[in-house]
Amino acid sequence: MCDAGLKRAEGQPASREREILVSKFKNSLAYYYAETGTPEYEGRARKYVDEALAIRPDETACLDTKAYVKIVYGKDRGEVMEGVTLAEDARRKSMENEFYFKHIEKARRRLASL
Repeated sequence: MCDAGLKRAEGQPASREREILVSKFKNSLAYYYAETGTPEYEGRARKYVDEALAIRPDETACLDTKAYVKIVYGKDRGEVMEGVTLAEDARRKSMENEFYFKHIEKARRRLASL
């Protein structure tokens, strides 16, 4: 269902524009899956954000999503804190405070539960 747009983008002729579009889809899907917090989506979220970052390693939105995936699905305090560090990096690079504060609040709740 959610992956249909990605499949269409991947079916386009190869070009840098296609790569960027695919990266945006993968980043959006990774964020969506992390936002649900559903354990069954963890693998997809991690895979898609890593693939998006491989295409656009300096993209702040991808860095922010990587942070959120680590915060949501972190296996231990160390991984959640890695997510916090990435969120701080994304904020310094230009992310909106709204997302940063949302991620930090989620990290605070996750850390309290570990």
